[in-house]
Amino acid sequence: MERSLSLRAKHDVYTDARKFYFAGTYTQTEISELTGVPRRTLCCWIKDGHWQQLRQNANQVPALILENFIEQLTGVQKQILARDESARVPTHIEAETQRKLLNAIINVKDYPGSIFRSLAETMHPISDITFSTESGDTDAAGITEDTLQ
Repeated sequence: MERSLSLRAKHDVYTDARKFYFAGTYTQTEISELTGVPRRTLCCWIKDGHWQQLRQNANQVPALILENFIEQLTGVQKQILARDESARVPTHIEAETQRKLLNAIINVKDYPGSIFRSLAETMHPISDITFSTESGDTDAAGITEDTLQ
């Protein structure tokens, strides 16, 4: 029983370190001090868990979403402009699609980057499983008895 509490406590420290890292406001040294985890261990977690890649991807998500919405809006516009000049009025569906895409573009622009970083941090169990299965590792959380030494 004591062993499982120890592993649970280690998992909590791992989770806290990850939250601090994805917040993007702390240095690795500060995270090490805040969690009590040796900096060397933290560096291993960052590398093994692909935290840097995930945080970078989370920061790029808004731009990718915007790009997709703009491409879709451009597609609707091209469809309308391809018609004969007298029939270039958008249909009800086209007008509604354009309205929804414009609202979506505005909403994505208004989202702070921290929301996407938070989403990436929240999704970490899935990313850990994905990356660990690619490397053949079966420990999805990346926490073993040796990782805190």
